[in-house]
Amino acid sequence: MNKTFRASLDELPIMLDFIKHEAHVVSFKEYEIAKIVLAAEEAIVNVISYGYPNKTPGSIQINCLPDAQKGIDIIIRDDGIPYNPLENFDTLRYIPDIPDRSHSLDHRKIGGIGRLVIFHIMDNVSYERDGEFNVLILQKHL
Repeated sequence: MNKTFRASLDELPIMLDFIKHEAHVVSFKEYEIAKIVLAAEEAIVNVISYGYPNKTPGSIQINCLPDAQKGIDIIIRDDGIPYNPLENFDTLRYIPDIPDRSHSLDHRKIGGIGRLVIFHIMDNVSYERDGEFNVLILQKHL
């Protein structure tokens, strides 16, 4: 199923409910659904927070492709600035530029942990630029 939302934090709960519903269709266990929703939330919040630097919200299209035999593909398509979240990641092992953890939280550079969460939870993550759109595909297998 495919839905389009305003790229706004106000719309986030509706987007996550949509993804949660589609994961239920596949019969994931509740704890797996919670992890899938967490990964999707990290990705969507990054789009909303950083994809529209001029503060004019664009749109986010979410396409959930549930497959009772395989799992679910969550395709997040946005019209924000080009950004490849796979950059600086070893996609075979999902090892990022690890954020500097030698400092207290108050003195660390913001960012990096959300992507690590996404790659840890999901079985496969891919990105492509399709014309004016970022397309992030999150796959979770049964």
